[in-house]
Amino acid sequence: MDLSGYSVVKLHPGLNNLDRAFSGHPISVVIGHRENFNAHSFDVVTFYLWDRDAAKGLDIVGLWDKDKEALSLQVSGGADCLLHDFRLLWPNRGRTPLLVVADHPLLTSYIDNAPVTFKFYTLKQNTGGDLGPAYWFDLAETQISKAAYCDVGVALSRELGLGDYRPTPRPEGYRNSPQAMSNNRSRGP
Repeated sequence: MDLSGYSVVKLHPGLNNLDRAFSGHPISVVIGHRENFNAHSFDVVTFYLWDRDAAKGLDIVGLWDKDKEALSLQVSGGADCLLHDFRLLWPNRGRTPLLVVADHPLLTSYIDNAPVTFKFYTLKQNTGGDLGPAYWFDLAETQISKAAYCDVGVALSRELGLGDYRPTPRPEGYRNSPQAMSNNRSRGP
């Protein structure tokens, strides 16, 4: 998918009320943390559009993958590598926002290299009042990485040129274990 003309939206933990709107509706992104007190804590991310009528509140913006809807996505992994992450992309002009979700299968351990699946979603609006959501991210394309990676953030950067959305980007290798760093260095394109 052509990502030229898009930039990564910077987000922080908690409520993000973006200074951007889709079809006149302000956008909010919530990143909540689930602490496990081990290496497998995770974040849950939800997307919302504000209705023009403040009394109506928020519309949840889910992800549609064919006939399957998810109302949130997870950012998770282990102590060494993230296996699931995303990037919200905003167009410089004239196109719809994109959501890129990157997933790495859990093999025998969290530090195994594996191809990363990138799913590209476009933000859609139900203008006809058809049965279903008012807004959703619709799966537009799926792509597999050219190389195998331990950390999906490294794959997003190297293969798609997408930087981190966090105010302070994570270092390659997540927590920088020697094995994860070696895996991320040895297999990149």
